[in-house]
Amino acid sequence: MKDLVSALCAVALLAVMLEMLLPEGSFQKYVRMVSGLLVMGLLLQAAAHHGKDMEWNFETTPGAWSADAAQKEQEAKLMVEYRRRLEEDIKIRYGVQAYVEIGEDMNIRSILLEGSTQAVRRKIAEEYALPEGQVTEK
Repeated sequence: MKDLVSALCAVALLAVMLEMLLPEGSFQKYVRMVSGLLVMGLLLQAAAHHGKDMEWNFETTPGAWSADAAQKEQEAKLMVEYRRRLEEDIKIRYGVQAYVEIGEDMNIRSILLEGSTQAVRRKIAEEYALPEGQVTEK
């Protein structure tokens, strides 16, 4: 952050000095444009460097950013939330504690229940389109 502030100050100081040295005319607007572009470039670089969930990937595509890590983190959060909501739904609707196993494809692999009857297990298996063998008692 300290480097960014010093770089911004240097660019601003350089721009002001060039504007004062150049005579009134067409060169001043170019100096303003170039200095503005430099400031914007520095700000974008700082945002990319300090921004969360973004990673600049210069090795593969210059100037492009890769969000692979952010996407994987988001998918993991989605999976946790999906599992939590399924378990909460089963507890509310059927009155039993459930532990849901979800695959990487976001499909339910199995449901482990506490304090359920065979009828409840059958109903849950039917509700979530699972074979009865995948809905078991703990």
